[in-house]
Amino acid sequence: MFGVAMGIRNVEANLPSPVDALLSGLNAATVGLIAVAAVQLSERTITNKMERLIVSATGCVGILYQTGSFECRRR
Repeated sequence: MFGVAMGIRNVEANLPSPVDALLSGLNAATVGLIAVAAVQLSERTITNKMERLIVSATGCVGILYQTGSFECRRR
C-alpha cells in the first residue's frame, strides 16, 4: 500500500486519455454488474404484486427523502 501511495503521489493531475477511458469503462462495467445483481435478487424475492408495490413505494420514498424533497418536519 505504501508503494501504491508513493506511485500515486507522482501522477499528474490530468490523466492520459487512454487511462481516463479505461477508468470510465471500468466504472460503467461495475455499475452494470450491480444493476444485474439487483435485478436477479428482486426477481427471486418479489413474488406477488403487493410486494412489488410495497418495494416500489418504499424505494420512491427513500429517493425523495435523500434528495430533500420529502422531509419529516418536527415542530
